[in-house]
Amino acid sequence: MQGLLVASRLRDLRRFRFAAAGAAVVLVAVLAAQAIQPPGAPTGSPPSGSSPSTSSGTASQGPTGTQPAAQWQPLDLLPYSPVADLTADRSSASGVAGDTTFTLRSHTSASAVDLARGLVSSPSVDLHVAPGATADVATLSATTRLTDGARYRFRLNGLDGALIGSWSFRVAGPLHVTGLLPDDRTVGVPTTTGIEVTFDQDGVTGFDTHFTITPAVAGRFEQHERTWVFVPLTSLAPGTLYTYTVRAGVQQAGSTETLEQAVTASFETVTSQPTETSLAFDRALFDVRTGARPLLGLWVGLVEGTPAPTSLPIRLYRLPTIDAAAAAAAKLNTQDDWLLGSEAGLVDTAGLTQVGSFAASLTDPANGNFVMHVPAVLDPGWYLLVVPRNG
Repeated sequence: MQGLLVASRLRDLRRFRFAAAGAAVVLVAVLAAQAIQPPGAPTGSPPSGSSPSTSSGTASQGPTGTQPAAQWQPLDLLPYSPVADLTADRSSASGVAGDTTFTLRSHTSASAVDLARGLVSSPSVDLHVAPGATADVATLSATTRLTDGARYRFRLNGLDGALIGSWSFRVAGPLHVTGLLPDDRTVGVPTTTGIEVTFDQDGVTGFDTHFTITPAVAGRFEQHERTWVFVPLTSLAPGTLYTYTVRAGVQQAGSTETLEQAVTASFETVTSQPTETSLAFDRALFDVRTGARPLLGLWVGLVEGTPAPTSLPIRLYRLPTIDAAAAAAAKLNTQDDWLLGSEAGLVDTAGLTQVGSFAASLTDPANGNFVMHVPAVLDPGWYLLVVPRNG
């Protein structure tokens, strides 16, 4: 019996809508017949509004139906006097500490302890109220630690239930990345792209010393509020897999909070010469009976109006040992099957013996699904089958 291992660069059928073709690779194992026990029997534009019209009359002064602007009089507002202040006793640039206490200070004749009875929070937290050194001060402490990174809103209600004060506090927490551009596993990225990394907090420093990209690219860094941008000095290479990493240790200025875990993303640039056909084999491994010609299931995506192919060029390479076959299988079974144009994750054929080059016929098309007929009977062993990118 023969064994045929097929790896395709294009597995996700949702990606296959007329995508550029990538080289497809097949690892073929042909096992001796006597070694096998036979069986039992893939922004939209905003809606256009009408153009504003212009009347030919004289523009009116002030709002319609009112006296001219000269008749308006200034409005005297009463000075605002806060009823109370609520402050966190332990805080940094990142926010308040998770175990902080709060000080409530009354600016009225009511004591701070009495005012604290009208204090509620969202998310809800149980508060222990202790009188301060004077009646106008009370110390509030949460009975459980506040959640890192959460925002707590406090509302102070009067005896009649009316709002008389409100405050908001964010609890300090580690930095997190909230946005990547290009995002992980993005294909067809323009070669003129920059790389943007957005954090969940302000004041991020040290990004430029914690950023790496492979293959290496020269560039400069910009910071726009919470977003850091890497701007390449030259265009990226087409049809290439790039991987960028933000290492742990990026810090927020004025605090001890850092990015605790590295963030990595990969993307593929658009190919310079896209072709009309995309391919995806059904699976990585195909077993073929000794003495039989291999039949492989695959999916072929075509540009609309392009006729279905009747054959594809293939090359067969023999792998010398079972260890070489295992290494090739491990290479082909990586998580790079989302790529369209680059050759990352493919088996290097340098040093392998080519045993044949054929035109393999395709039959039985059904919704893009074909059967490939390999016109060769192979000796027992392991083989790598390649569908060249450019024929």
